[in-house]
Amino acid sequence: MKTSVYMRPEKPMFVTVQRRTCPTLPQVPEIAEPLVIDKASECHVTPPDVARRMVDYLGPAGDYATLEPSAGTGALVSALLASGHSKGEITAVERHHKLAAKVATLGVPVIQECFFD
Repeated sequence: MKTSVYMRPEKPMFVTVQRRTCPTLPQVPEIAEPLVIDKASECHVTPPDVARRMVDYLGPAGDYATLEPSAGTGALVSALLASGHSKGEITAVERHHKLAAKVATLGVPVIQECFFD
């Protein structure tokens, strides 16, 4: 093997590395107790940014009822409440007992049955 293959012409073989300093670290948000979702619930979690976009499509909060037929973790319900919808306008349906209890903590009525029933 040729030694010229291992040469770096016009470039140093060693470079000094400067140590970076970070004066302040970003604050880590407080994480609540995680919600463990088993596959029997068939829950597909909606990301918060997608939930906000879906609520924006509804238009401004008005005097009308909103049904969340498969509330899951409550992402859409949370986005509705954040956009100004009142808790009395929202009805959530969730058949899985742990997920229904999680959505009930948001203060909206939850019907714990299968939506299709």
